[in-house]
Amino acid sequence: MKLSRDDVAKLAGVSPTTVSRVLNNRGYISATTRQRVQDAMETLGYYPNELARSLSNNKSNLIGLIFPSLTNPFQMELISYLERILSRQGYKILICNSHHNQEEEKNFLSMLRRHQVEGVIVNSMNENLADYLIPDLNIVSIDRKINETIPVISCDNYAGGYLASQHLINQGCKKILYIGSITNDKHVDMDANKRYQAYKDSIKVAGLKPITLDMDFSISYQEKYQLIKQRLQSQSIDGVLADDSSAIATINAARDCKLSLPSQLKVVGFDGAELTLQHMPFLTTIRQPILQIAQNAVSILLAMINGEPYQSITNLPISLYQGYDNCI
Repeated sequence: MKLSRDDVAKLAGVSPTTVSRVLNNRGYISATTRQRVQDAMETLGYYPNELARSLSNNKSNLIGLIFPSLTNPFQMELISYLERILSRQGYKILICNSHHNQEEEKNFLSMLRRHQVEGVIVNSMNENLADYLIPDLNIVSIDRKINETIPVISCDNYAGGYLASQHLINQGCKKILYIGSITNDKHVDMDANKRYQAYKDSIKVAGLKPITLDMDFSISYQEKYQLIKQRLQSQSIDGVLADDSSAIATINAARDCKLSLPSQLKVVGFDGAELTLQHMPFLTTIRQPILQIAQNAVSILLAMINGEPYQSITNLPISLYQGYDNCI
């Protein structure tokens, strides 16, 4: 039989109204009475309907997270920080994994609205940005400008791309391959595209020619490995700049191609998640300030919810993590 507040009130020897006041922390309730109600709830194993309580106060205390993958170490670490920070602020999260699928992302947006979330933090890969033109929903974007009204949080991607390129140039690399999603579509405004621009600028100043491998972030690790291996077999490359996943695929492909690291090939990644560096401590990479990204995303989202001023932050500091030059 489903328990009710009347059952709690009966066992505690108080009125149902008193139980409601204890649950909602409203009105004066003596410490003795509050303890009797709490003891009765524990004895009965009664758990109040948090959703009904929150909606009665016009607050769901729910935040939606939409991410394209739950296996990428950077995104996993970011989600972990977001959950921890939001929990301390009294919020619960609904995690949505869009699997890099535009239609799933759109469906998740609808689902989150039906669940009355107070806000959404999104790392969108959606090309149809009109899906996010939702005036009554608070949205913060990670690494991508969606429109003029939605704030963006990201690291200084240009500085990261420049630092990675300069590291390879300073190490004597002359044929540096940039691996990433390269697009000239003006409607796709990924902050990560600034890494590519920094690479091109650095290569030009050094008097070198740009070499690129256009690779969609959504493909599997095995697909990345095969594409990179084919490129290493067909073209002379002595330096590679890529996201951490592609950088690791490059290292493995290079070894299978009998290339010596770092004497013949040097690799610099981008992200620097803790999980990645625990398993691959030899990887030189640009570390994103993942905790700061999470802190700022939550801070801005709460400002939006509370009607306070906010603005995008796209210049969080990066750093170079010096591994063992990809050599074990």
